[in-house]
Amino acid sequence: PPAERVRFIQHDMFHPFPQQFTHRCDFFWLDFVIQDFGDGKIASMFRHLRAAAPHGSRLALLNHVLGAHGPELERFKREMDLWQMVAFGGHERSHSDFEQLLSAGGWRLENIRPISGEASVIIATTVEPLHVLELDAAAARMPGPWLGHIGMGKGVAVWQDE
Repeated sequence: PPAERVRFIQHDMFHPFPQQFTHRCDFFWLDFVIQDFGDGKIASMFRHLRAAAPHGSRLALLNHVLGAHGPELERFKREMDLWQMVAFGGHERSHSDFEQLLSAGGWRLENIRPISGEASVIIATTVEPLHVLELDAAAARMPGPWLGHIGMGKGVAVWQDE
């Protein structure tokens, strides 16, 4: 049964997954987590998730997405954006922000589905090959494991082989 495959573990998502879970996690769910942190920390977290994910894994995020709803909800999300910046140093993100952050972490944005209320479900899948990904200049400036600069406006994220 599927329930036998589900494991809940306590883990600091800004550090690598324990070795026994590496390449065994085929689905990740994050519920209103990423708005509390800056881009560098989120890109780092996504890379750690990706390092634990085998080919075909999926990542689902329940979060606000700026620009995904009508004017009243967008005003609320902009107010939340300001609150996140002041309280935690994080912020709400747009479709293109999610695309860029996920790409920096080795994920490809599949879709964003607004749901009732102000939230959306963001679905991403693993990017292949795992070993080297070319990133744009903004992603290359994000700190985190395995990320370095290569030439003008390019960056590379490298994962180690097992």
